[in-house]
Amino acid sequence: MVPVLTPQFHSSPSVSDFTAFINRSNVVSMTSNLYESYKEAIHSSNVSMYCTNSSTPTGNESGTCLVVELGGSTLRIAVLRLEKRKYENLFQRDWTLTESDKVIDLKFFDKIAQKIMNIPSLRSHFRNDTIRIGISWSFPLEQTSSSQAVLQTMGKGFRLSESTHGQDLKTLFENSFKSNGIDASVESIINDSVAVFVAGNYLESCVTGLVVGTGVNCALVVDGKMIGLQKSQEQIRPLREGNFDKVVLNSELGFFGGFLCQHSTIWDKMLHENWALHHSVQTNQPHMTLALGCFQPIEMMCSGRYIGELTRLVILSLIDSKQLFKGSRQNIPSAFNVPYSLGGAIVSEIYESEGHLPELWAPLAPSQEDYQILFKVVDSIIERASVVLGCAIIALLKLSEFSATIDPTGSGSCRPYRIGYVGSVLKYFKPYREKVEMVLNLASKLQIINRPASLIYIDDSNLVGAAVSVFTPE
Repeated sequence: MVPVLTPQFHSSPSVSDFTAFINRSNVVSMTSNLYESYKEAIHSSNVSMYCTNSSTPTGNESGTCLVVELGGSTLRIAVLRLEKRKYENLFQRDWTLTESDKVIDLKFFDKIAQKIMNIPSLRSHFRNDTIRIGISWSFPLEQTSSSQAVLQTMGKGFRLSESTHGQDLKTLFENSFKSNGIDASVESIINDSVAVFVAGNYLESCVTGLVVGTGVNCALVVDGKMIGLQKSQEQIRPLREGNFDKVVLNSELGFFGGFLCQHSTIWDKMLHENWALHHSVQTNQPHMTLALGCFQPIEMMCSGRYIGELTRLVILSLIDSKQLFKGSRQNIPSAFNVPYSLGGAIVSEIYESEGHLPELWAPLAPSQEDYQILFKVVDSIIERASVVLGCAIIALLKLSEFSATIDPTGSGSCRPYRIGYVGSVLKYFKPYREKVEMVLNLASKLQIINRPASLIYIDDSNLVGAAVSVFTPE
């Protein structure tokens, strides 16, 4: 069994430390800090605010296509029909991938082709036309055009074989289609985070696409003039010969917020050693660099993975300091014994229990005071998370206003900005989502941004985003 981490206190930490500085009274200064960081990153960073080859939908995209979506643990194939900001899912089939399925070799693409061949009445959806295909790919890609991308690395347990490493994804798919007798053309390849923006913009006129689940990310549009010459030459010109007035960016949002180090708690420092380096280089970096490796301040304060782990660590430390459950770990739920095993469902149960925790907690015989402490733990963690995430979104909206890719005062200026989002944390943990929306409303009242903003869940975003990209002109 993985050993349980126990905080070693050199002072007297308090749950209130989470919101000592990171609170709603400091929204203006935090937003300003992030805003300046974003601008600098757009101009020159090669690891954040990354330029993509995707285009903003026109809203007129119509037609039928097939979509292949590869996620961290799921393969999904669907046939979608688009009709002017609406879609119909004509067919969908999902497969859960085991470890043995995660070898990306030539057989992997043949298996996908065979699954497509088994779609009932496949040809009835496309008549005798070549099947137009969009690919949603949840892994790093080196894009060479809107429909071509070189495979360099994977992650999430997937492995490239010698036969596919460094190969073009479009070519790999189309060779397998051809050998299996499928007349098909890959016309779009899109990263999953960008797909949220594309789908949200198409369906709901969203101005950004937000992912808040295990991780945190966001895609948005900026004026191409904001991008530095060297960055545009490296990231845009190889993809586009002509006009690039507006560029869709993959922000890699989780990597921002180096200044948050100086406001981290003892529990943050247990999560990642770089939180302790608040007097070092990180504090002065506007966005991620390789100076301290892969360190993601916003993600570590806002994502479901880290909210759960922070909750686990705080509760264990309060037990050990005899502030919870009479100082006894005996009969504690098993999820507390392994790092990163405390899921969002349990965190939500703690927060919304109203003094009545599930039977799982009964052996601990929690007192009324225990209930109050547990509630305060989760409330403090998600309050901080909501302020950080809210400020990150507000700064992105302010950036879009500055670059004139959204019109804050034009037609429909009374309507809130729509933030398309996906991720179970925001979707199912309602108190967290409501706290984020309170921060967004506060920003509007303080006139940090020119309109209110609202969160809208985008269902089937990866499928719809890939499908829309098939029909969007470059």
